Amino acid sequence: GLVKARSYNPRIGLETLKVVPVSKAAARQRTGRAGRERAGKCFRLYTENTFVELSDTTTPEIQRCNLENVILQMKAIGIEDIIGFPFIERPPIESIKRALERLLALKALQNDGTLSDHGRQMAELPLEPMYSKAILVAKDAGCVEEVLIIVSMLSVENIFYTSLKHKEKAKAAKARFSVLEGDHLTFLNIFLAYQSAGGMSRKDWCHESFLNHRSMQKVEEVRKQLIEYCVDMKLLPPDTLSKQMIAYEPLSPERSEVVLRALTSAFFLHAAVRQPQGFYSVRTLTEVQEAFVHPSSVLFSKKPKCVIFNELVMTTKRYMRDVSVIDVNWLVELAPH
Repeated sequence: GLVKARSYNPRIGLETLKVVPVSKAAARQRTGRAGRERAGKCFRLYTENTFVELSDTTTPEIQRCNLENVILQMKAIGIEDIIGFPFIERPPIESIKRALERLLALKALQNDGTLSDHGRQMAELPLEPMYSKAILVAKDAGCVEEVLIIVSMLSVENIFYTSLKHKEKAKAAKARFSVLEGDHLTFLNIFLAYQSAGGMSRKDWCHESFLNHRSMQKVEEVRKQLIEYCVDMKLLPPDTLSKQMIAYEPLSPERSEVVLRALTSAFFLHAAVRQPQGFYSVRTLTEVQEAFVHPSSVLFSKKPKCVIFNELVMTTKRYMRDVSVIDVNWLVELAPH
């Protein structure tokens, strides 16, 4: 009678993954799985009284998710009064206000709340605003292809698969692609190595590298779609899909800095500074949070001074996932506001 569910706390900008009781509607939907192929039976491993006490329906996603992209798309089609809009399932007012504040910080909105030219471009990309911003900044920096690959990798879950039996081998396989700069450039290396895998099928290569082949295929699909969008928006030349991929070799320190600076220009809301006590302080728009580098990160044992990260998740601790090292001075230079 339990399920893992993601929920977003707008006050602290934290997404949590919690184990919560299933709803009656979700339990009934699961029952249908038993008869998908042929007649079957569903056994619930909890009492009837427990079922009666469950909530009737699952909390609508719009009431428990980050609303930045929803509001950006609403602005793009001409809906200006977001707070007064008659939602079918009204999200919390705090979630709406926090999303508007973050879009303003990303310069997707002007000071009067209307969509900026930058925000209109961001709305054309089927991505979270932070990812869209990174791609637009990468155009000026000349690293759109690298950032597109990184965003594609971040958009797909379960890139790695872990094997308890071969834990050390899996760790060594990941270390082949790891770089001192952190997870984002490690993702770039993984994708480029996957594209250039020779002498064996990509499926076999993924198996040897402890990567999820289906997830990597999904990354390819996402990247292809994003390239098509970027070509239409004139962010990339028309022949991008047909030309040869970037060669798989570690980026030079200078090129790595260019890519990380582009990411920092968009991920500055997800920056953290290490404190003497060992944890990182994450400054949101309203307060400072204590967080730690996630154990899956290549930076888990490195303790750099300043980092950017993709998301905060709460399990046993508040963890930063997908982390990269940045120069703290970049924050002042690239996001003075």
